[in-house]
Amino acid sequence: MFRSRSRCFVNGYEKFTGALGSVEYLRNLVQRVLQLIEERSPPDRSSCDGGLYVGAAGIGYAFYSVAESSEFSNIREQCLGKALEYMQVK
Repeated sequence: MFRSRSRCFVNGYEKFTGALGSVEYLRNLVQRVLQLIEERSPPDRSSCDGGLYVGAAGIGYAFYSVAESSEFSNIREQCLGKALEYMQVK
């Protein structure tokens, strides 16, 4: 019989009690993280493996989520374009 593999991710920030910084700092941080993701996992076949929340689909969803946030309206169109690029990887 087939066994379903359980997947979980350790939350390294579960007990975090410090301050995250200003909203502007967080906006810049998210943009830097998106840039790193794009550089290290370009929207091509090499990024496909992993399923819905990881791989190209997960990266596309991350870009889409940022685009939907009112905090990132200044980069909304750019993020939607990137989301589409990743979602179209076959």
